[in-house]
Amino acid sequence: MKKHLYIELNNQELICGILQTQRAELFMTSYKTIPLLNSEVVQGVICNPSYIQKEVCLYLKEQNLKNPKTIICIQNTRTKNAGNTLQAALCFSKTPIKIEKIITESLIINNHRINQESVKTSLKLGYSFKDLEKFTNHLTQFNPPYSLKLVHWFLISCLILSGLGFGLTKIYARTITQTNALQANNIVLNNNLQTLKKKSETCRTLQTHTNTLTSKITLITHLTQEKHDPANILNTISEKIPDTCWLTGIKINTNKQQKNRGNKQVSKAPKNSGMQKQALLVTPETADKKQALTITIQGTTPYLNDTTRFINNLGSSSIFKNLTLVNVKKLKNGSKSYLKSPNVQYTLYAFTISAVIS
Repeated sequence: MKKHLYIELNNQELICGILQTQRAELFMTSYKTIPLLNSEVVQGVICNPSYIQKEVCLYLKEQNLKNPKTIICIQNTRTKNAGNTLQAALCFSKTPIKIEKIITESLIINNHRINQESVKTSLKLGYSFKDLEKFTNHLTQFNPPYSLKLVHWFLISCLILSGLGFGLTKIYARTITQTNALQANNIVLNNNLQTLKKKSETCRTLQTHTNTLTSKITLITHLTQEKHDPANILNTISEKIPDTCWLTGIKINTNKQQKNRGNKQVSKAPKNSGMQKQALLVTPETADKKQALTITIQGTTPYLNDTTRFINNLGSSSIFKNLTLVNVKKLKNGSKSYLKSPNVQYTLYAFTISAVIS
């Protein structure tokens, strides 16, 4: 005994029932009508598909049906209106049913209209199951045309797919070849780039050394032309410094370096060396022949009067002019034993003297 789900839609109601055959006659059992009071369907157009889907799912749950074969009837629609048929198919495709036919003629005779909301008795429809084949299935208009035989269609499809496969294979092989060539070129370019980077680093290093050597040569040339040899300057300072003064640093720079204090260094004598008149001379990296040179002398002494005497001694030489005492301050480390009197503690003062080398 065959069973099919029957769903009928019109402007007033939704009818759901189960079609069964008994002795070659068609009956509908367990049918149910749901009134459509809010224009859910208007002239075969489903305006509220969510409501229709909900009611159909509730009916399937009540009857414990899973994916039944279904015949759908949509009344008040024209036969040639494929849009309504397609809309109905899309609407009911979201419910757990298998659509077998979509017809426009009702299987229920007018004098057998269902007025009850739910009826459990059987309703004789007056058709046999074979009579259903006489109803036009509007769902078939969406099937692909069968102008060619299935074998011909299969062969043509295989030929087309083979051509596409061959073309794609050829394109893939060409792409792989080009990719390998690009990868090889990329490796060569990366190697060349690394070589250029190393050469660039070497050039920058050589340029830095060249600038440093040029600056030193310029400074030495300037000092030599002006007869201000660093050895002569150190010799003069050594002669003019009092016995109770210790040098801690000497710095020579140009006026340009005084404005832009970038790469200045002052070499200091080792702490607690105990040696008088000991200092290192650090020359700047850059100098200009036409720019005046200045010297900064740093030292310590236990007697402030020796600082004045040191300045006067330097002023008496022909090398230094515009002598200035920049600052004098007491050292934080406190007193220090004087070499000539080891048992006497003296307070040390740090001084800084600035002068112009003439």
